[in-house]
Parts: sequence; C-alpha cells; structure tokens
Amino acid sequence: MRSIDEITDETAWATLLCTASIDVVCSYEDYDNAVWDSETRSYYCLETRKNLEKHLARFGIRIELDRKENNLKIVPFKVILNGDTIRDRFEIDEEEYDEMDIINQERDLYGLCSLDKYEDYLNEELIDSSFMNDIVAKFEKINDLYQEYEDIACIYDEFLSVIRDTEKSNSIKQLVLGMKDIEGFPVPTDINNMTSDEKEEIDLWADKSYERLYKLSEQQGLPDNFEYGDTIEIHNRMETYQFNIGKFSGVVEAGDQEDIPLSIEDGDGNIISKGHVTLTVGYMDFDEDGGAGDGIEDDVEYYYENILNTLENIAEFIEQDIKREKAITDKIEKYSKNKRVQKG
Repeated sequence: MRSIDEITDETAWATLLCTASIDVVCSYEDYDNAVWDSETRSYYCLETRKNLEKHLARFGIRIELDRKENNLKIVPFKVILNGDTIRDRFEIDEEEYDEMDIINQERDLYGLCSLDKYEDYLNEELIDSSFMNDIVAKFEKINDLYQEYEDIACIYDEFLSVIRDTEKSNSIKQLVLGMKDIEGFPVPTDINNMTSDEKEEIDLWADKSYERLYKLSEQQGLPDNFEYGDTIEIHNRMETYQFNIGKFSGVVEAGDQEDIPLSIEDGDGNIISKGHVTLTVGYMDFDEDGGAGDGIEDDVEYYYENILNTLENIAEFIEQDIKREKAITDKIEKYSKNKRVQKG
C-alpha cells in the first residue's frame, strides 16, 4: 500500500502500488526489406512480421472501501506500456511460435507453467514467499533502527550549540566534565581553563558524530519488497553493503533446473554471504498410448539462511552503535539538565 488518501465514517480511499509482467505481440509491415516498384508506385514482397515484447509495468491503482458493508471496489485505471517498461523484445518465428503454442497448451492441461511464462511464475511465487517475508522483516528492523539515529543526532546538535556559545562557559565546563570518561572524547588539560584550540577539538569531535548520525537518519529506507535483478544498499556505522538478487535467464526447457544467485557484498566488493533460488521446470512424460506417465511439478525453492543471518548481524551491529551513542547522549542530557536545575 502506498498511501491512505481519505477516510470518512462510511468510506476509505487508498492507493496501491502494483507490478505486472505483460507480454504483447506487435505486428508491423517490414518496408525495410520490401521492394519498391516505381512504375506501379507500390511495394511487393512486403511481409508482416511479429515481435513479442515483454514489459514490466509499475503503476498505482485506487481502491474504494465501503466500511459499513466491507465491500471493496477498484477505480478504473490504465496501464501505460512504453520504452520505460519494456524489458525484452524479439521477433517471432511463426512456425516455432505455433509449435511452442501447442507445447504450452499441453503443459497447461497438466497444470504446468508455459515455457515462456516462467519469469511471471517466479515473480508471483516470490511475492508471498517466506523468503520475501523474512528478508523484508529484517529490512523493517533495520529501518526502525535508522529512525533512532535522528533523535541522537538532535542531541549532538544541542551539544554543539552549547560548545559554540561563548556566554555559556559554566555549561561547557559541566558538560565536558561529564564527558571525560567517554572513549575518544578530547578531554582538555585543565577543564577550568580550556584553550580555544581545545574547544575547537571538542567541536570537531561532536560535529563529526552529528554529521555521521544525521546522514544515517536521512538515508533512504530499505524497501518493503524486491524483485529479481535488484541490488539493495544497506548502510551501517562503518560501511555500505549490497544485497544482490540475481536475474532469471529467461530461457528454459522442460525438466531444467536453474539456480538464481543471492549474495551480500561488503564495501570492498567481497562476498560475505551467499544463497540461491532454485527453479525446477516441470514436465510430463507420456506412455505409448498417449497417457500421462512420470513427471515432476514446477517448483521454486529458496536457500537464504546465510543471507538472513548476515542481515541480522548488520542489524545487531547497528543496535550496538545506537547503544554506544545513546550512552553518550544520555550523559549530554544528564549534565545539561543538572545545569538547568542549578540555575533554577
């Protein structure tokens, strides 16, 4: 769901984001290979050719929910196919196309996917798979952690405003005194008589932390779904990882098995975790009398335990970073409050 647009006591309207794989057969007159007769001013040897276009369209639809009757209505919509949606195009050989059509009709009769529809089959299976649900659950966990960085960054920003205020020397002393045990904090030689260089060093320390945390809070969240061929960036405190979902080859025969690779790479391009999706293309054998014999069903299996473990490790690393930063900001808030109480 993209958004809830409007809600009344009786009706609710919402916008859904949809994805559809659409195959379109297009015909055209092949004038480039025809012969022009200047006397009759017409073409001859003009052939009609067909192309099969494979589109992947993303579009929004609006739904209307009757809250009293609990009825759902889809508002009429259009799907526009153009150069942005096309994924592949190839010419159709009429003889091969007719033969393939017969094969696919037989496969459909026995509950098997058409040989030219396995990309759609993979995408449909992926949507409601445990693989999708488990990975997205990790993404949601990491997204929730990203949001915590914003509150932490705001406290660092307040700390910077105190350090940069020349009229708050007592507040600065108290804050610095409370921070002196923090690892990496630039403690002045004499807190009661800090030099301008020492104040600048503290400023740089806080500003560096603020910038890092602010960038983490502002980065784009991880998606709530993904597709074959996607590459998804995941950030933690120190580096950026890439979660790579391989592409389907698009060419299969009955009985084939294809492994679609999954991997997570670190910032240096090293693969730190692997998995794969195995597609089994079903088939049906027939006996001498034309009856159905042995065969196997279409199947998709997901092997992603290592991927899931790596995502959990990334989430735990972020949690540790947040815990460390909160220990610092808790001290900032504590000593800031103490100062305000003393003033009161």
